[in-house]
Amino acid sequence: MKLKRPFNTVLVEVVSEVLRNILGETVASIVIYHLERDYFLRIEDIPEKPDRFEYAIKDLFREGAYIIERRITEELYRRLGLNYKKIEGYGFLDYIKEARKLYR
Repeated sequence: MKLKRPFNTVLVEVVSEVLRNILGETVASIVIYHLERDYFLRIEDIPEKPDRFEYAIKDLFREGAYIIERRITEELYRRLGLNYKKIEGYGFLDYIKEARKLYR
């Protein structure tokens, strides 16, 4: 039987990979630096503080944050073996909470 990986570990990996895939290695590193310096948010703390991450990404990327958030949620659901479907009125935090609940 295959062991389930911890939700927090998967989320951190997905956030890191999606940022690097969308922004490139250099820009992703700069964003991660600013998350720590300006928003007091280490990447490994995102699972416990997704609201702070959402605020920071929206502050940094404005309307473009939606693309990053959507890619994170889609990839997270895929990696967890969950069925991602767009739900009217759901935002990034809703999807993260739902994924955490369904993955248990």
